[in-house]
Amino acid sequence: MADASPDPGSRPGGRHLDPGLVIALLAARDDPATTAFDEALETAVASGRLDPATARELRYWQRRSLEGLAEHAAVVLPATVVARHSSDATARESVAEARMSWQQATALAREAAPAAPDVTAEPETPGVPFRRSGGAGLTVVSDDD
Repeated sequence: MADASPDPGSRPGGRHLDPGLVIALLAARDDPATTAFDEALETAVASGRLDPATARELRYWQRRSLEGLAEHAAVVLPATVVARHSSDATARESVAEARMSWQQATALAREAAPAAPDVTAEPETPGVPFRRSGGAGLTVVSDDD
């Protein structure tokens, strides 16, 4: 059973996540950790615990790390959104098929079910325990006799 709706990413306002948008959103965020990192470097350089060249290199690699994370998110997040929507569609199809199967099975069971035994009937032979078929192929024996 195929989903007849168009690809959600193919229409405006669809469920498509643009990689450029992911990068722009990550770049625009307030980053207090980077600010704290820069302040720690400045303090270390000012106190002579770190030379300016090492501080510059550490800052460079910290920025590249953040850019790498943003690039990774730009690749992974859109694919994840698409995969999740595909999974949702598959789940809806599975439930629809299961519902149809269940309806068919219960209809067949109703058609094939024998008439319920008359549980109010008295035993045919006095003094002999009354027996009737129960569920799951069990025999029910009355304790009254």
